[in-house]
Amino acid sequence: MKLMAAMAGLLAICCGGQAWAASPATTRQIAVATAEERVLEYDRLLRTAERYLSEGDYPAALDNLHQALARRPGDARFYKMLAVAYDADREPAKAFGYFEKAGELYLDEGDLVRAAHLLEVLRASGREQPRVAVFERKLEARRLKRP
Repeated sequence: MKLMAAMAGLLAICCGGQAWAASPATTRQIAVATAEERVLEYDRLLRTAERYLSEGDYPAALDNLHQALARRPGDARFYKMLAVAYDADREPAKAFGYFEKAGELYLDEGDLVRAAHLLEVLRASGREQPRVAVFERKLEARRLKRP
């Protein structure tokens, strides 16, 4: 608190004795700039992860994907990319979990085409058939709800 008061006093001296406060327009501009910076960083991480995946550098791709996921945890695309990277890096159990999570998010978004595609990927894995059956039932329930 003392530091804040001292900084406010210093600002008042620098501003000709008048207290300085950000205008609402300035505050909005800062918020927009910060949001744009987050999107740019997110996109950079996505492109970098895609490049590492195509080059076969799975640990680097996984690092970028986990960073991106921390910034946008509800993005199904990142879970799917994580699954692909773990599958390529010979960690099928982790890959299965991330494919399943991506499928759940696609279901939540109402993207039944992508969810159905991931159901086929889960079936083809030959793993965790009870979990595959649960996912299949969720997908069918969503299909029945559609007009």
